[in-house]
Amino acid sequence: MRSTSGSYETIDVPFVRGQLRSILLIDSIRANNRGYPERVSFRDFRRRFGCLVEDELNSSIDNALDDRAAVSKILEGMDIHQHRYRLGISQVLLSADVLCELEDRRELSLSGLVTAFQRECRRHLASKWLQRRRVLETAIRCIQKNGKAYMKVREWPWWRLYTKVVPLLAATRSDPSHHECEVRIRALEQQLHQFRVEKTQQQGRVEELEQRLADEVQASHDLSQALDRESQTRVQLERRLQQWRDGVLDDERISRVSSSVKLESDGKAAELKTELVRVQQTEEHLRAKTQRAVAQLQDVEAELNKVRSRNETLEKKQQRFDADIRAVEEQLKEVKENKEKAEKERDEYQLAASRKGSELQELKTENSELRTTVARLKREAEERTEVNASDQLTTLQKAKRELENKLREQEEELDDLAGTNQQLQQQITRLEMSAERLKADLSRESSTKETEIDEIRGQYQRRLRTLEDQLADLQDTNSSLAKENRVLEARARQYDLNTQSFEFSGDHYRRELRKALALLADTQTLLAHERESAPSQSLLRQLRDQLEDAEAAKMSALKGRHGLESELNEVRVQLEQTLVAKSAAEDKALILLKEKNSCMALIEEKDEQYQQLMRKYKAAIQQTHLDHIAIADHIEQIAELEKAKQKLTEQLNEESSNAAFQAQHTVEKHKLLLSEQKARDLEAKLDLEIAQKQRLESIVIKLRDEVDSLQEQITEAGTSRDKENEALRKARKENQQLQETIEELQKRDLDSAHKKKASRDEIDRLEESNKTLSACHLNSSWPIDGSKACRRP
Repeated sequence: MRSTSGSYETIDVPFVRGQLRSILLIDSIRANNRGYPERVSFRDFRRRFGCLVEDELNSSIDNALDDRAAVSKILEGMDIHQHRYRLGISQVLLSADVLCELEDRRELSLSGLVTAFQRECRRHLASKWLQRRRVLETAIRCIQKNGKAYMKVREWPWWRLYTKVVPLLAATRSDPSHHECEVRIRALEQQLHQFRVEKTQQQGRVEELEQRLADEVQASHDLSQALDRESQTRVQLERRLQQWRDGVLDDERISRVSSSVKLESDGKAAELKTELVRVQQTEEHLRAKTQRAVAQLQDVEAELNKVRSRNETLEKKQQRFDADIRAVEEQLKEVKENKEKAEKERDEYQLAASRKGSELQELKTENSELRTTVARLKREAEERTEVNASDQLTTLQKAKRELENKLREQEEELDDLAGTNQQLQQQITRLEMSAERLKADLSRESSTKETEIDEIRGQYQRRLRTLEDQLADLQDTNSSLAKENRVLEARARQYDLNTQSFEFSGDHYRRELRKALALLADTQTLLAHERESAPSQSLLRQLRDQLEDAEAAKMSALKGRHGLESELNEVRVQLEQTLVAKSAAEDKALILLKEKNSCMALIEEKDEQYQQLMRKYKAAIQQTHLDHIAIADHIEQIAELEKAKQKLTEQLNEESSNAAFQAQHTVEKHKLLLSEQKARDLEAKLDLEIAQKQRLESIVIKLRDEVDSLQEQITEAGTSRDKENEALRKARKENQQLQETIEELQKRDLDSAHKKKASRDEIDRLEESNKTLSACHLNSSWPIDGSKACRRP
């Protein structure tokens, strides 16, 4: 090659080839020659045309980390033949019509989405406007209504008085005397409340005493009626005695009467024996029932012990649960502190980034100034080419070679930086995908937990309602049993009074029987004395009177016995009713215990689920810690990139100075153009590094937002846990109330058992008195029969 001065200049062919290879000029020329004029980077192609693939293939593409593989899958999914495109190192080469075809398809696929998105936006804006309009209308109406009310009330005298007095109330409230008056008023209100409570208690006691008084009055009334009946029977017996005394009957009639009385007494004795056997059988049946009731009470006590042991274990679990909650709260505090530290670091990095941006702007201004100086130097070099070209050619060649070596080193460093940037981008994509997966998992788990918690709340509410209904039923049964117990107590008192009256009448009848026995002995002696002599009418009359007295005593004793037996039957019926009510209450208590056990099982399941959530939460915290570590690594890489950027800027300054020097001392323009091209490439790489830095900062911000969302989810889980604890406390309170009701039922059962024992003792005592009366009756009937036999002719 011939220069302007006439000397020949050699060209370094390998150096030119290396430059063409580094610029990728040969590859682009070959691609243009083969028919692939369009070039798009893998990342831009994936972002732009990933929407054209179906959902299943799109999910596989999203999971793919390599942009090259993703682009190949997209082109295969679009049915584009391989001869219409080629995949390079960082770009896809397309024929002339492929890109237009893909753009048309993309516009068709996105047109519907855009219209739907616009429709939803308009709908959302319209709903927001309507909501604001409604709020404004309600506010305007409220203000108008209050204004009308104020216009009506403003002229009233009491309103004027109120407006004058209200400012004075603040001063009176701060007055110590006013404070003392308020304290006194509160104390008086508390005393009044206590007096009201005592009043209600006293009223209950008064009602009980009135009930007892009414029972006593009723018992006295019954006693007076019984006394009246006894007096009437006594009058009737006296009349009959008078009739028997007035009339005179024959000995045959006396014998017939005595035989009939004997037959009647034998039949009544047999009936009494059968009734006694029946009473003994019923007593044995009642004893068996009491034994069964005692066994059932023992079973209930055993179940209560089991429930108490279960409650103790649940309390221990609750304590462990509280300890876990405290540990989680401590971890949350640590996370908050880490978050604050990360925010401080973010602010520092933002300040550093702003400083770097200002420095970049200064560098750009310096670059523009350098370009102007380069242009000026070019003009000066063109002017001076004719003078100093031949002398400095060798020095320029040496400087050129040094610059080329430096450029090669810089290109290698830029390639290394590009590789590190790609690795960082891949790591960032992996982190983004893992964060999205964590978000999806947490959202799914939170939704499932919310649905489960809502279902459990509904179940607990339904069970609480059923328990409340059952408690109301138990209260009704308890009130009815209390009423029945009061009635039974009243009847027992009446029964005691009747037994006392019967004992008094029995003593009276015993005295009369003794008198009759003494009279019979006297009559026997008189009959033995008078057998030899003729019978007298006076002795016959006496015997008849004694016989009538004995029959009357016997009839009164039988009537008293029948009355006692009827009352005893009533007491038995009432006792059976109380036993039935007791068994129903025990069944309800068993059902409630079963429901309680099921509730405890559900609570244990919820504890296990909460522990699983805590494990997942700890795993998420560890992941966030790893993300923080990765963010720190990225920040260090950003600092390294900034250092590399500073080095590049220094090299750029050196290159610009060298270019200025070469422009002053060289004649070749293409070298200057190459240096300018390299300077532009370095600026483009600097811009790319700045964009990557901004992208990394945006990723850091996104990760911090994700950490904030995770903390919000943790707080929501804590609130749900508090709600579950409240439900547990309510269930425990209901359990305590049920235990109290069961204890009350046991106490009532014991009272009924004591009353039953007392009634049994009374029955035994009455049977013994009945036996003594029957024995006395037989003893009195034997001398009468003997006297009748003696009086027979």
